[in-house]
Amino acid sequence: EKMPIEERAKDLVSRMTLDEKIGMVVGDGRFLNVGDLNSIEEGKGIIINDQRAKIVIPQLSIRNTAMSDGPAGLNREAPKEGQKDYQYTTAFPTATCLASTWNISLVEEIGKAFGNEVLEYDYDLVLAPGVNIHRNPREGRAFEYYSEDPLLTGKMAATMVNGMQSFGIGVTLKHFVAHNQQANRRYYNAVISQRALREIYLRGFEIAAKEGHPKAIMPSYNKVNGIYTAENPELLKTIAREEWGFNGLYVTDFDGSGSALAKVRAGSNILMSGNMQEYNELKRAMKDKALDESTLDKNLFYTMKFKLSSPRAKGYEPTAKPDLKAHAKVSRKAAGEGIVLLKNEKNTLPLSGAQTVAVFGKISYYLIAFGTGSGTVRSHKYRVSVNQGLKSAG
Repeated sequence: EKMPIEERAKDLVSRMTLDEKIGMVVGDGRFLNVGDLNSIEEGKGIIINDQRAKIVIPQLSIRNTAMSDGPAGLNREAPKEGQKDYQYTTAFPTATCLASTWNISLVEEIGKAFGNEVLEYDYDLVLAPGVNIHRNPREGRAFEYYSEDPLLTGKMAATMVNGMQSFGIGVTLKHFVAHNQQANRRYYNAVISQRALREIYLRGFEIAAKEGHPKAIMPSYNKVNGIYTAENPELLKTIAREEWGFNGLYVTDFDGSGSALAKVRAGSNILMSGNMQEYNELKRAMKDKALDESTLDKNLFYTMKFKLSSPRAKGYEPTAKPDLKAHAKVSRKAAGEGIVLLKNEKNTLPLSGAQTVAVFGKISYYLIAFGTGSGTVRSHKYRVSVNQGLKSAG
C-alpha cells in the first residue's frame, strides 16, 4: 500500500492474465466473466455491491470506472415515476454561456460545484468538458463547446478542469480533435493543414491540457487527414504525451469506427463501450504476433494509475448529499453573467422609455435546456423557458 501509485499500477498489470488485459482494454472489463461475487471471500477483494463501480477482476480488487456524461451537469438517470428519495443534479449553464461571462473565477466556482456532485454521487470520471472550436453555427453540439476562439476555449476549459478535479475525480477533454460537425460524424475526414491544426483546432486542447492537467482525453469519432483520431499515434503520442506532457488516460468515444488493433497500437487506453469484435480482433492479433503484450501493458499502466487515484480507491465514502441549494445559486449567477447585451449608444436604435420586448426563436418558448443526447442533464429539478423567465421577472 505504501508504494507510489505508478509502482502499484505496474504491479497490478503484471499480475493480470492475457485475457484480463484484453478484457480491461475492451470496454473497461465489460466482457470479463466475474462469476458470483457473493462467493468471493472477504479480504480477497471485498465486495461492496452498492457502488457504481463494479468489481471486474475480483482477485486483484479491480473495478470498472464509473463514468457519466456532463458538459452542462452530471447526467444521471432521470427519476422513476413516484420515486420519493430521488437525488437531483444541478444543470449548469452550457459551455458557450460560461465562455460568454469572460469570468474565470466564476467558471472555477461552477467547476467546484460540478466536481463536488460527481464526487458525492460516486462517479470516478466525467466525460466533459468539450473543447472543440465553434466552426459552423449549424454544428448541433456547439453548445457543449466554449467558443470560436482557441485562447478563450483553452482558458475556460483549464479553469473548469481545475475546479472539478480539485475533488480528486477525473475529467475528460473531448472530442479530440476537429470534431466540428454532426453530419456523418462517425466517419468524416477533416482535412486540415498543420498550421490550422496547431493554431486553431489543437490550441484549446493544448492550453487546457497544460494548465488543467485533465485525467483523461477522449479521441473523437472522425478522421483527421485520413486517419481515425483514436488510431493516430502522432496525435496521441507525439503531440499530447510528448509535446504537452499529458500523462492521463485515453478513453475513446463510444462505439466509434476503425480497428481495435490500430487504436491500441496508437495508444488508446480504453475502447468504449467495447464489443466482442474488438475483443476477438485483439486476441487474434496476439496469436498472430501482430500485437505485443508489452504494448497492452504500457496502455494498461495509464488505466490502472487512473483507477488507483480515484477518491473511492483512496477510501472516500460518498455522501450522496451535495449542497444543491448553493450550487443552484452559482448556476443562476453564471447564467445571468452569460447573457450578452448590446448598449444602445447615441440612441442608434429608436427606443425610448418602457417598451414591450419581442422574444424570438421557438426554443425561447419550447425550451430545449441543454441540447439532447450526452449533453442533456436528465436529473435536473427545475427549468424555465426564456419567455416564462422574462414574464416572472416582470
